[in-house]
Amino acid sequence: MLNSYYQAALSPFDRLPLELHAEIFSHALPAFPHLDDNGGAPMIIARVCGTWRSLVLSTPKLWASFEIEVQDTSDGETPNELLNPDTVKLLHSVQVWLDRSRNHPLSVRLIHMPTTPTPNSLSAQLLAMLAVHARRWRHVEFMLPSTSFSESQGLFSEELHALKHLKIHMKGQWDGNGGANSLLVMNIPWAQLTTVDLRLDHAHLLNLDEFADLLKGAANLVSCSFNVNCIMSAESARKSSSIQDSLRLPALEKLHLVLQGGSPTGLGFPNAQAQLLSTAQNPFLTPEQSLSTFLSLFSHCKLTHLHLDWLVDSSNTAPAVGSGWEATSYSSFRSLLKTLSPTLHSLRLAYLPLGEDQLLQGLAQLSTAGKVRELDLRFPIADHEQDPITDKFLQSLTRPSASGGAHRQAPVEKKRNGVVQGEPPAQLLNFAGLQMLLVHCSGERCNEKSISGLVDSRTDGAMQGEGLPITQVHFYSMYPVMLDASQRIDAWAKAGIDVKFESVVTL
Repeated sequence: MLNSYYQAALSPFDRLPLELHAEIFSHALPAFPHLDDNGGAPMIIARVCGTWRSLVLSTPKLWASFEIEVQDTSDGETPNELLNPDTVKLLHSVQVWLDRSRNHPLSVRLIHMPTTPTPNSLSAQLLAMLAVHARRWRHVEFMLPSTSFSESQGLFSEELHALKHLKIHMKGQWDGNGGANSLLVMNIPWAQLTTVDLRLDHAHLLNLDEFADLLKGAANLVSCSFNVNCIMSAESARKSSSIQDSLRLPALEKLHLVLQGGSPTGLGFPNAQAQLLSTAQNPFLTPEQSLSTFLSLFSHCKLTHLHLDWLVDSSNTAPAVGSGWEATSYSSFRSLLKTLSPTLHSLRLAYLPLGEDQLLQGLAQLSTAGKVRELDLRFPIADHEQDPITDKFLQSLTRPSASGGAHRQAPVEKKRNGVVQGEPPAQLLNFAGLQMLLVHCSGERCNEKSISGLVDSRTDGAMQGEGLPITQVHFYSMYPVMLDASQRIDAWAKAGIDVKFESVVTL
């Protein structure tokens, strides 16, 4: 009788098994609870009652995910920051969480954005504590001063059996023993990774062919983002067909390359040696040729996202075979886009050295399939002479009107540099599924009519069921492309389109 009364008095939640309580608690917590000493998650749950407290303290899963943020001290008065009371508390808290998580796989985010030339060593100490549990790493994100990582690289002796997600963003300069070699010291299990996001120090970047070698065994990779030295040896290019056969990444969906450098460096080419190797007897391809050759290795992949950021210093490139986008290398790049057209949803081209015709030809490989939803095109806003974002380009993105005519009009007004714009487009870039368009350009080679016609042609009413209406247009330029856009922006907002025009120069 008493037992029946007790059961009736319990809430529906209390009647659930304790295992379900723990599972519900885990979903109530942030993905990375901020680790501090102020009683945040999961201790906030433990304060409800004694039963919940006992359950929280005895459930390793609730302590296996956390975020640590390290701040540099501004006064510099403490001779050893590890003796600071706040630091001692933090180190103790980290050890408590690690102990309570027992053998559960760890998801950890460690952040230290240096604000001084000589950042404190606390993040190196924290990384050393985490390295003891490296066999339990499942999802780790390290955004640290480069020195913190290089000081701890000798601690990565354990195999990373559980690792699936790896993010390493290095800030500052590497020590002499650091750099790209740390990727090998860590024994990264490329075969089991599903996500990798790497930003190495500029002086120790991997070359494209070296990164291709690392990716050979990454068969389970779904998302890959890294900065890389945009150079490939001519010998590697000749072997690219055999590399392509071994570079099978059937699960890869997202590829983001930040292309830097342009001179041979990395694991196989220390800086001094690279200058000796870069001769007529040991040539390297140009950055453009290197990129197109490297991308051709991914022709078997079914990418949904391809993001390319070009930060190559063309004034500092090594001697190379040929120069620029030669017909063969650009043809290879276009062919890759065509191969990806059935699956590609998001394309970002940032600062690639493309002319107007090259940009049109490249996008034409994708437009017919109608799969692209997001188009992010960024070019130097101060370089109007080489800017590929022109009236002709914008009109190519403008959909024909439902009446059989066209929204596109060839403008006749002159721009600030006195050049008449508005050459009719060579072809229509359909992009029937385009929903987001982001453009960075000078604004000198396009005008109000072209951009207005583009947006108007892609409203829900104009599309008439022949594709998806655009929902977001952001246009950033050196000079304004629309002098008084407020009324048009309001009208587009009523049509469900978020339109923004921003410019450096305000007239």
